[in-house]
Amino acid sequence: VATFHSNNFIHRDIKCNNLVFYKGDLKFIDFGLSLVFDEEDQNGNVLVNGEHVRDYKGTYQYIAPEIDHSTPYGTK
Repeated sequence: VATFHSNNFIHRDIKCNNLVFYKGDLKFIDFGLSLVFDEEDQNGNVLVNGEHVRDYKGTYQYIAPEIDHSTPYGTK
């Protein structure tokens, strides 16, 4: 996940069904809800075209609590 964030990328749907082992390595799959962001604000919240991302995506049972409370996506 840190590698995703350091490359301005957020998966937005990390759950057991989207993780597989391939040749002994854990891999992420299903990037359909992923997001590439431009930059972060001073709080680590991601920005696309200068705006906070407010289109919350993901499988409800697995989303982070801060997303459920409408906090902007962040890398921290």
